[in-house]
Amino acid sequence: MEACNYFEAIVNGVPVSYDSIMLKYYFLTGDNILIMNVSGYETLKSKGLEIIKNDSLRTKVVKLYENDYQILKSFEENSPMNQYFQFYFDPINNMLSPYFIYNEQTRLDSLSPSLNLSLKNKNLFQSYMFNIRTSRVNKLYQYEQTEDKLKSLIKDINKELKNR
Repeated sequence: MEACNYFEAIVNGVPVSYDSIMLKYYFLTGDNILIMNVSGYETLKSKGLEIIKNDSLRTKVVKLYENDYQILKSFEENSPMNQYFQFYFDPINNMLSPYFIYNEQTRLDSLSPSLNLSLKNKNLFQSYMFNIRTSRVNKLYQYEQTEDKLKSLIKDINKELKNR
């Protein structure tokens, strides 16, 4: 989100600090990789989910791993809107790269002060920023919902353990 704000400011002629432009450029169209360690759950499944005597607790565990985590995985890997690099890197790079200024180490150092996109490209850029932002807000919402369910499950597990 910060990268979207940063590059929107640049495109709109707002002065910015270029000290972290490379990182922000990467974050603008970089994809995330979701890695879930489900080995504990897989072990539990292989031993038999009946080990969890509390039906409600067992159901919550199964739903978290079989539904919620799978939704996140699918959201990350299969949703076209979340494939930022695939869909946005080339068009954004084509718009901005003619204005890139590199340092001696061939690292992106800044953008030319003469950056002046056509109205069409400026509108396209704003459209890309809207889509990236919307997608990231939706992604954050999905993660927050899953985190809430996980916290609730942890509470229930702790309560169950105390009652034993």
